[in-house]
Amino acid sequence: MGERANPFADWTRLLNKSVYSIDGKKIGFLRKVIADYMLIKKGFIILTKYFVPTSLAESVSKKGIRIRV
Repeated sequence: MGERANPFADWTRLLNKSVYSIDGKKIGFLRKVIADYMLIKKGFIILTKYFVPTSLAESVSKKGIRIRV
């Protein structure tokens, strides 16, 4: 059996996925990866932006990306 693929090897495949905190609360959507940071945006009228280090990304599921925050 082969080694399990790293879900974070290709960040472009994860763009626009939902991002959740470790306790399951939705933070927003992954919009861009700049250097070693994820740009997560939330809202339509009042836009909130978060820059989170990619090293905090923990897992990917059908629900979205889970981060250690």
